[in-house]
Amino acid sequence: MELSIIDVGPLCGKGGVSEAAAAHIGKACRASGFSYAVGHGVDEGLQTRLFESSRQFFELDEATKLAIDMKHGGRAWRGFIPLGRELASGFPELKEGWAQGVGAT
Repeated sequence: MELSIIDVGPLCGKGGVSEAAAAHIGKACRASGFSYAVGHGVDEGLQTRLFESSRQFFELDEATKLAIDMKHGGRAWRGFIPLGRELASGFPELKEGWAQGVGAT
């Protein structure tokens, strides 16, 4: 299976037809669930810092991450999500995560 490379520029207000980009995303989600986004305009330095920060966070020991468990986030709906906490089609997901609530206070 080939990883889809999707130009999301049209969805970011950079001209073009956004319906085509949206259709490409939908097709990639149905085919493999994965894609690689380009044309988003996010600075490469910022991307590098984000990946490094994420790597450092997820390498922390479990107790440290659980101290900021999402269940402590209240209405803010943010924090660490432990392995198996989220369900997909009724089955525990085999991933850790971080939720960052938007607009919640």
